[in-house]
Amino acid sequence: MSDRKERTRAFVAWLKGRPVGATELFLGLECAGLHSLSVQEEYQGRGIGSALIEHVCNQAIAERVGKIVLLASTEGQRVYAQRGFVEVARFGYWYRSFQRSR
Repeated sequence: MSDRKERTRAFVAWLKGRPVGATELFLGLECAGLHSLSVQEEYQGRGIGSALIEHVCNQAIAERVGKIVLLASTEGQRVYAQRGFVEVARFGYWYRSFQRSR
């Protein structure tokens, strides 16, 4: 899996011909990463995020990856726990904007 294109895969959930959720899978040598999981607000609570997580985990298993990590907000904590993820660390993010008001 040395080719970057083969290591990163995007997944989109569609409902009635409309994209309603998406995520990305990064396949490392010993571990996979689930990134950028999102579901449009009006479609949340319908199992779309859970289905995406399950699909990505199955893809990682098919690639013989033994672990998958997720860097996420606490907003979806309940869904992640239901899908078998456990919290191992918390991070604080700080930023500074240099945009000037007009």
